[in-house]
Amino acid sequence: MLKKTMPVLLTFLCMIAFSCKEKESVTAAANISSNSQAAVTAETDKEKQAEQKKLPDYKNGNGTILSITDEGGINTVIRKCEMEIPIGPMLSEEGHTIYEDHNRNKPLAKIQDGDTIQIEQACAIRKLNEPKSDWGSVQGEHWFKVKYKGLEGWICSTDTYLGGMSDPYEDNRYEVLQTITNAGKTWTVRKMEQEFSVWENLNIRDKPGLSDNVVVYTIRPGDTDPSQTIINGHAITEEMETIDGIEERWIKISYKEYEGWVFGAYATTERGGPHYYIPEDFITFELGDLP
Repeated sequence: MLKKTMPVLLTFLCMIAFSCKEKESVTAAANISSNSQAAVTAETDKEKQAEQKKLPDYKNGNGTILSITDEGGINTVIRKCEMEIPIGPMLSEEGHTIYEDHNRNKPLAKIQDGDTIQIEQACAIRKLNEPKSDWGSVQGEHWFKVKYKGLEGWICSTDTYLGGMSDPYEDNRYEVLQTITNAGKTWTVRKMEQEFSVWENLNIRDKPGLSDNVVVYTIRPGDTDPSQTIINGHAITEEMETIDGIEERWIKISYKEYEGWVFGAYATTERGGPHYYIPEDFITFELGDLP
């Protein structure tokens, strides 16, 4: 009887041992998978943190980000923005009220048209969980921290949607992209996206300035190009140059297969408002009048 039972018992014991080893392998595999997933998550978190730390370069001037908060689907970005500006009719009636903070707590004073205020900071509040407008703008508010007759508080320039002129630093507009040294002059190149019209012959140069550059193409409206030639601007120089008695900036543009620089005096806009899509001109227009 013992002889007959032994093979069965041995088989049973082998099955138990195999089952235990199999469970150990599955557990080990699960641990490896869990550790791998944790490593991937940690790496992703590091990448997100690195991206957040990669702030736009404003050389510690206007536009420099002072703080970013994200809470409950609301993104709030506060930037350095130091300007002195006279208030004009372009600012809404509501915008003339100075509040203690940008939550409309405690009205402090009422600004009158013609009064001068000192702007210190710009604050864009985006309501990311709210529906966007038909043209893709996010709902939100834009505020300025100001000083006025010994008071310090906040005024609201818009409380509907953010985009275009309502958010002067949208998409990090006017951040420093590079510097170019040419013919002994250094040009600070800043981000700007804008369409322009050209109505008369205009050279596209490979560098800003009149000296030591190459003309890559000449726009000839009504001849080799449309009477109203549309060019796309992608950047602008902070510095100006005087040509034909006109002081203006250089614009980096693209047209057809060409890319280069044109003198801004001969690139026009087809609407009311500032000549250039740059923050300080937007702010002057939004709070006061044409710059």
